[in-house]
Amino acid sequence: GWFARERQKAVFVCLCVTGTLLVHLMYLAQLKFQFIIAAAVLVIVVSEVRARRIQPVPWGNLSVGLALLCVAQAASLADLTRVYCEPGSWLQGHAVWHVMSAVALYFACRHYRALLTAEFSGAAMVQTDP
Repeated sequence: GWFARERQKAVFVCLCVTGTLLVHLMYLAQLKFQFIIAAAVLVIVVSEVRARRIQPVPWGNLSVGLALLCVAQAASLADLTRVYCEPGSWLQGHAVWHVMSAVALYFACRHYRALLTAEFSGAAMVQTDP
């Protein structure tokens, strides 16, 4: 990984604090929080492309997760900009955001679990089914 195992907890805490501060600064500057998700997708794709240069890995689960996250982002933006906002409807952009991002997280977990399993077993990087 990018960080030694003994530094990972400190890096995680630092990222959490930085993210929390970023959200508050965005709120004060009246910036939309959806930019964080777009930036996160970009960072994930760049880091995966860089990691792929070191060791090729299957993209299946991660691709599905990123696609679902893009759908979630689009639904959130449609709700935010009021392009699709029906207060009386059972289908709400914000609700679609939560469902799609949760399913995207499931596929991301499958992707990273497969990498972790392959790393500890010393096997080739292959994705496993649950």
